Amino acid sequence: MIKSLRGVAKIRINDLQKLEKNVRASFSIIKEEMEDHLQSINENTVEVSNNLSRVSSVEQKLDKLSERIDEIHLLFRQIASNSQKSISLTLDEQKVFLILYTNESFMSPQSISQKFGLDVDLVFEGLLSMSDKGVPLDKQLINGMQYFKISSNFKESQAKEEIVKIDVSVRGQFQNKLLNKFFEE
Repeated sequence: MIKSLRGVAKIRINDLQKLEKNVRASFSIIKEEMEDHLQSINENTVEVSNNLSRVSSVEQKLDKLSERIDEIHLLFRQIASNSQKSISLTLDEQKVFLILYTNESFMSPQSISQKFGLDVDLVFEGLLSMSDKGVPLDKQLINGMQYFKISSNFKESQAKEEIVKIDVSVRGQFQNKLLNKFFEE
């Protein structure tokens, strides 16, 4: 019986040794697959990093291109405004134009608004529209606020050629505002 138990134990030990070899082989295969997977992840990380670098480079080039397009657009507007003999403005735009035209220094939209009693949003719209129509405005950023004035070259052209026509009613209102201000002081 002891011999048979020893025989059974040897068979069992052999079975356990075979099982251990199979388990070790399986774990070895899994370890190789995990190492391959880790290597693949590392390669992908490098590729993603390279792609990010390329995208960043393309974004920088697009930003430079956008700046150049803006410069070209400004040049075209200046050329178009210089070739125009007349610029037509709405009555509110004419009011904003007159205030800037008669003032030598930069003005904030709020101060323009107060001078003629216009809404600030209407002044902003007028400034943008005037610029789009070809009135060259100089801009300056002071303490985080934009200030505007009409280009001195355009003022000279306006004085000589009257490029922007001002309606009689707007001139009258402007003169009345100036007179009222004069007599209030």
